[in-house]
Amino acid sequence: GRLLGGDLPRRREIKKRKNKERKKNRRKEKKRRKNAQTYNQLFKEKGIADQLILPLEVIPRHVYNQYVIRVNNNRDELRSFLTENNIFTEIYYPLPLHLQDCFASLEYKKGAFPESEKAANDTIALPIFPELAKEQLVYVTEKIDEFIKKFGI
Repeated sequence: GRLLGGDLPRRREIKKRKNKERKKNRRKEKKRRKNAQTYNQLFKEKGIADQLILPLEVIPRHVYNQYVIRVNNNRDELRSFLTENNIFTEIYYPLPLHLQDCFASLEYKKGAFPESEKAANDTIALPIFPELAKEQLVYVTEKIDEFIKKFGI
C-alpha cells in the first residue's frame, strides 16, 4: 500500500525554507525597529521631538512597516520640502475612511470622526525600510529640523 504523508524529505525542505524566511523577516523587523529608535533619538537630540507626535510603542513589538509622525501645521509643505530634498514620504490615508466613496452608504458626514479627520490632515510617513543607513536617517531629521526652523510646524 501507499504511505500517506510519506514525502518526508520534501516536507522538511518546505519547513526549512519557511524557517529561513522567518529569520529573514525578523532581521528586517529588527532593523526597522532600530531605525525607528534612531529617528526618536535624533528628534530628541535636535530638540524637535516635542513639536512632532512620534509613533507610540505600547507593546515592545512594533514592526514599523511605517514610521508615521504627526505635525500640527504645514504637513503638505513639509512633504514638498522633503521631496525637493530627495526624501520620499507617504500619506496613507489622505481621506478618512468614513468620507470615502466606498462608505457613502453609511451616510457619515465631515465632523463625524474628528480624530480620523485630524489624522488624515496631520500624518506623514517617513522612510523606514531596513536598508537605510544611519546617515540617511540623520539627513531626514536634519531636513525636518531645517523646515521647522524656517517655517514652523
